[in-house]
Amino acid sequence: MSIFLIKKELKEVLEKLLEKDYSIDLDYFQPIAKLKKPIYFSDYSEKKLQEIAEKKGKITLEFWNFEYCSKENIFLEELDSVIQTLDYRVKDKLNYVEGLVTTLILIHQLLLNVYKINDRQDFQNYLESFKVPKKMIKNFLVNTDLKLPLTLNYLTLLKKVFDKDEILDFIFKEEESLNLNNFERLISHFKIEKIHQCAFLIFKFIKHNKERLEYIDVSLDYFHEMIGNITEEKIIFNKNNYDPHIGFFLISMPVDQEWRDLYYKVIKKYIDKGGQTNIEVLKDEKATLKLRERCLEIQEYFHQY
Repeated sequence: MSIFLIKKELKEVLEKLLEKDYSIDLDYFQPIAKLKKPIYFSDYSEKKLQEIAEKKGKITLEFWNFEYCSKENIFLEELDSVIQTLDYRVKDKLNYVEGLVTTLILIHQLLLNVYKINDRQDFQNYLESFKVPKKMIKNFLVNTDLKLPLTLNYLTLLKKVFDKDEILDFIFKEEESLNLNNFERLISHFKIEKIHQCAFLIFKFIKHNKERLEYIDVSLDYFHEMIGNITEEKIIFNKNNYDPHIGFFLISMPVDQEWRDLYYKVIKKYIDKGGQTNIEVLKDEKATLKLRERCLEIQEYFHQY
């Protein structure tokens, strides 16, 4: 099996599942092998690639098939991309090359089986028997952008390989496919402890303030600890030694009249979880004054309502 054949089948399976076209990276225009000269996809067949492998020719990563290829058939210049994708450091990569490429193929096979295996218990059993280290699977999922649909099997896989806040790296790396529904489905299954880091990522990747508030609102629902110490009178925020704080993001953001009620709904959740609205920006009186003005607006709002 090769990555190309797995991706081709994955595309077919997902298009049947989704009942629409599914875009996946299949490059038909680059050389797929080289013996004495480059071989292109127009001349592709598994039989031809096997002949090239037997003659010690080189086969590109996508078409390298562990059933008949060896490390001698790998373009070594492609190996760095494998190491980067799996984030796996080796001292002597030439001795690990075949194992690393095979691991990459097996992870692709795993993702195909996420959608091919329909019975949940069968998938659980398959997942338990899958021997690739979960760190490698996790690194692959974070470092690639396949935009796979969030099914129960896929969620089961994610719960197995990601711990607590690690899921945030996975959620926000797929910025284009990020939506509030999937965000809530994912974090509802993980114990989010780094609420400040979560807020930082929301404000980094979500561009519109109303949408940011919706994500913060959901995040607070699944954050089951206190945000701050109830005895602290204020927060000192140092912009030069940047340490994210959800309170700074909320208190400093502009508020539009259209979603004003949503803003104060989120602020109430933040305060109820021990969040402090009295925030001082170190060595920046102008920024601190703006935050104090907002703090007074918050107090006035809750006094009225």
